[in-house]
Amino acid sequence: MSLLTRKLTAITVLIALILTVFPAVSGFAAVSDVSFEFEAEKYIVSEGNVEEFSDALASGSTSLKGINTKNNAPEASSAADVSFGFEVESRDTFTLWFRGKVPGSSGDSVWISIDSNEYVSRFMSETGDDYKWFAFSTETLSLGTHSMNIIFREPESYHDKVLITSDNSY
Repeated sequence: MSLLTRKLTAITVLIALILTVFPAVSGFAAVSDVSFEFEAEKYIVSEGNVEEFSDALASGSTSLKGINTKNNAPEASSAADVSFGFEVESRDTFTLWFRGKVPGSSGDSVWISIDSNEYVSRFMSETGDDYKWFAFSTETLSLGTHSMNIIFREPESYHDKVLITSDNSY
């Protein structure tokens, strides 16, 4: 391993450590080789459409709950309820996973925008009181900084975590 490679590896590890300790301050997620994981409640950017919800079954005992209805597709420039930033080290195909629950018959969807593109609706396929992982979409992302914006579409939608991974076996 060359000296430059060792230095770059050390810098990457240091940045990942800093982002792990200070994720809310930095605005970017802690990174592993191919995955980005976000605690949804740490990235609220808009008040009024979501609220923190105390839940012993949620990761960190807190999730986000949608409290208003936004059934019409928002404009691409619409302010997000929750926003995440992350760095991709090389072009790859990523799956966007959400950990959430839908206790009733409604509250099963959100609007998602990647890199300020048009918002698209995504649905959680099962109802129930337990949190489950749902694959929301697959995106090919290029090298560089990316963003994911979420607008809660319905009340009673609970979201705990977001995972973006290129690991197809997840």
